[in-house]
Amino acid sequence: MKLFHRFSQMLKERQGPLTEELRLSSTSSHGMLPDRLLPDKTSASICGYCSTGCQLHLHSKKNKPINVTASASYPVNLGAACP
Repeated sequence: MKLFHRFSQMLKERQGPLTEELRLSSTSSHGMLPDRLLPDKTSASICGYCSTGCQLHLHSKKNKPINVTASASYPVNLGAACP
């Protein structure tokens, strides 16, 4: 029971290293994301997985890729991409 009680208290904590990591930020057009996933820069690229040539947005932070999203305005893929 003590372990369960401690675990339930950890889930309810409002401050600390785990809660800071999960705090969501809404200051960008990317929606609600943790600060570690907010990009510094977004670049357009073409997917090389198949011959379709879908456009992707590469999101990077400190010159390292952190996320990839499909371009909604590109006529080939219209916001969709392979899983």
